[in-house]
Amino acid sequence: NDLIIAWLIALALYFLIIFEKKPITQGMIVAFLLWLAFYVKIWVVYIFPALGMYYLHHIYKCRKWQGLASFSFTSIFLHGITCTFWKITTGTFIPFVYLHSASYPVSAESMSWLIQLYPKMLLFGSEFGTTLFGMIPYVLTALLILKIVLSRTVKRYKNSLRFDKLDIYLFVYYISFFLFLNFFPNTFQFD
Repeated sequence: NDLIIAWLIALALYFLIIFEKKPITQGMIVAFLLWLAFYVKIWVVYIFPALGMYYLHHIYKCRKWQGLASFSFTSIFLHGITCTFWKITTGTFIPFVYLHSASYPVSAESMSWLIQLYPKMLLFGSEFGTTLFGMIPYVLTALLILKIVLSRTVKRYKNSLRFDKLDIYLFVYYISFFLFLNFFPNTFQFD
């Protein structure tokens, strides 16, 4: 599931950039890919702060609102049809939230452990010994340092190595993922 959501989010970000000059097509494709990612895991909400910044920038600086309108309409349409299907089939609009088996209350004594759990796994690896789970933040940090060093030392490619708006959006996405990881559990209920 995690690899599928990663590919869908990467494709959504790719098409967000590729179709920047065609905002209606861009909004529809990005909404469709994020809709697919949403049904892999609800955790796709982590991308919304960066996506919101992107669209607010386009509305405020460029006076272009078509991308956000297209994204919103397509997303509401797809989610509306899907929720209607689930209501007819299961009796509830979002069964994977209400009927998810991983729901359990957390005692007050366990709250500090719970809030530290995912950051520890992200920074030091999971308890299952999976290969890359604890490596991603370090790879991202190394790439960030490399970009900073190269942007300051290599004169020939200085413009292509400088930080641009896409770097900022990607950075906001990573920060929002890290911060929201604990506060959007599977059922969106903080018991």
